[in-house]
Amino acid sequence: MRWVAILIVMLPIWAAGQNMGRYPFAVTPTAGGSECATSRWEFDNSDLDENGVNDMTIPSAVYSSSYKISGTHSLDCSAGSRYSETDNSISFGSGFFISTWFLTWATTASERTLFTILTSGEDGFDLRYDRNQTRIEFETGDGASNTVAYSTSFTASTGTWYHIAVSVNTTSGVTFFLDGVDVTSSGSLQSGFSTSGKARIGIDWNSGHMSYGFHDHTQWGPFEIDATDAD
Repeated sequence: MRWVAILIVMLPIWAAGQNMGRYPFAVTPTAGGSECATSRWEFDNSDLDENGVNDMTIPSAVYSSSYKISGTHSLDCSAGSRYSETDNSISFGSGFFISTWFLTWATTASERTLFTILTSGEDGFDLRYDRNQTRIEFETGDGASNTVAYSTSFTASTGTWYHIAVSVNTTSGVTFFLDGVDVTSSGSLQSGFSTSGKARIGIDWNSGHMSYGFHDHTQWGPFEIDATDAD
């Protein structure tokens, strides 16, 4: 009976630890720490950066209190042409990670932009979920040519939250993580793609790839991560 009592007490603690792990480095940011997310957007009825670095106030966003991971709200991009954009340009550097919680909503549209700086001139990068190809993609372009890296096959169920993360090394490639598991199929990047620019969540710079979903706890940091970090 003593063992049963211990298990009843410990299981909720273990479960909570597993959930908290999917907020890499930014649950309680350490000021000046080398492994701390530079920006984190919780979207609790606001698109301000929790770390005070890169606010997203262009344009005025829409929030949902019905669908969220934690806190009070999430970013609602379930309808077309909804997005948030950073006020200023971001320099991501040669090694960085991006992570976000995403809930797909509409069954229309194929390529759902999650986080992008890929310009209308096709220079930069675009993290997205491709519903037609059933995979997570990371497209990079240098203004003349484009390369699409991608995960193994993954079908996102409507109304379900997923944690999606990428670790990018501009020389060696990109690694994909889905709910803390490495799901990389092709990690190739376009040589010379831009890693600086204004970031958007929910729609690309060509206004063609809209997420049609909800976003929560999106963040990035200037260093690479592994599966342990993303879990």
